[in-house]
Amino acid sequence: MMTNVALLALALGLASGTSVLEGPRSSTRALAPLVPGAVKRGRKNSATVLFLMSDTGGGHRASAQALEAALLAEIGTSLDLNIELVDIWTLYGTYPYNRQVGAYSFFGKHPRFWKALYYWYSWWPGRRMDQIWSTLTNRRRMAAAIQAHNPDMIVSVHPMTQTVPINALDAIQRRHERARRVDLPARAQSSGALAWRRPPFATVVTDLNSAHPMWFHRRADLVFVPSKDLHKRARWFGVPELRIRQHGLPVRKEFWQRTLGEKETPPDAWPTPDAVRALAKAAAKKRLGLDPERPVVLVVMGGDGFGANLESMVGRLVARLSLDQTAAQIVVVCGRNDEMRRKIEAKHCTPALGSQGSGGGPQLGTRSAQVVALGFVDYMHELMDATDCLLTKAGPGTIAEAAIKALPVVVTSYLPGQEAGNVRFVTENGFGVFEPRPREAAQTVSIWLRNPDLMALMARQASKAGRPSASKEIARDLAAALKQHLEIA
Repeated sequence: MMTNVALLALALGLASGTSVLEGPRSSTRALAPLVPGAVKRGRKNSATVLFLMSDTGGGHRASAQALEAALLAEIGTSLDLNIELVDIWTLYGTYPYNRQVGAYSFFGKHPRFWKALYYWYSWWPGRRMDQIWSTLTNRRRMAAAIQAHNPDMIVSVHPMTQTVPINALDAIQRRHERARRVDLPARAQSSGALAWRRPPFATVVTDLNSAHPMWFHRRADLVFVPSKDLHKRARWFGVPELRIRQHGLPVRKEFWQRTLGEKETPPDAWPTPDAVRALAKAAAKKRLGLDPERPVVLVVMGGDGFGANLESMVGRLVARLSLDQTAAQIVVVCGRNDEMRRKIEAKHCTPALGSQGSGGGPQLGTRSAQVVALGFVDYMHELMDATDCLLTKAGPGTIAEAAIKALPVVVTSYLPGQEAGNVRFVTENGFGVFEPRPREAAQTVSIWLRNPDLMALMARQASKAGRPSASKEIARDLAAALKQHLEIA
């Protein structure tokens, strides 16, 4: 059993620069004891929804925030809704589990280590040992955390926030049932002071087309999956069919509108991508200070700036597009990887990029292929509106958003295991290719930019795969489950 924890502790020690021999670190956080309490009284018009997540990458929090906005819109004024987003492992977990955010940064830069750990935990014995150990060492703390937040519904958006929280709910329920029978006076029982009911537990899978087995718990009340492949996978791991919902991947509010018509519109009736996106593209380029006459190539490598050969990829793009005399603009989003952003700025960006245009964005020089290097951005929807094609690692959120924005995609890298299926999602739906070699990826982009008919075809295929209403549909089902729970309670 300790093999799992030793592997994780070693990785976390490497990631954080601490010794694995230091052992658990004590927490100064006061935790509520696991006792009957947090009783709901007179809360018919109010409710609390607790989102469980971990900040391993930006996608889990982004999905939770998207669902928060959709759920607030769905509930409206019918309930006084309080939504709480909690990084449950960082705040309440024991060592080494409370170090997974730092570990993720380490593994994202070392895919071979990630692959070994991913498949170790995918293997049933390895996964089962970790589930037993993590429950033994964290269940009481998780139960205290749940009691402290006192939710009417729990929504998990992370693969590691199923087993222990559900086991913690079981512990709370057993304690309340025992209290009803034995621990408290009969008058407390008859007064309804122990009218605690187990809140519904929903899992929203935020991986697109492949997912770790830890996502799927047969005792979750609802499991939301984004694709047919994950629907089958949920059934394989024992989730009852009646509890599975397939709506797509939750995306931010800015992506709730489809670029190329609605789902009900027959594909043959859709106008060309240029006709639909021309106004939005021109407006986005103006706001961003980009040249309205030049195509835009967007390079995105995730919130933490992961992705193999990013610097080489940008260099190859500049060289190839300049060689082919394609007057393109290359916008590179480096996320939180400030070191990479500075390298790209020093090597590829022209001095003219430091000036500001009328729209507040960087102005381009006169070279054939120009580069803009950005850090972490919160206006990805505007960048995609201005973009003609996208190069990205196989992050599920970026690919789902690109499909909604009808963008052809070149996938340049992926994390083994969880992102492998995302590559298939792009290629099988016909709106992109997988090309990890910088030279060939640059050549592919150059060919695309000189073939507008091919770009239009891939844009149509992308839009068919997009699910802009996913957040609203998930929120609708969550709201229904929440209201049903409140009526029963």
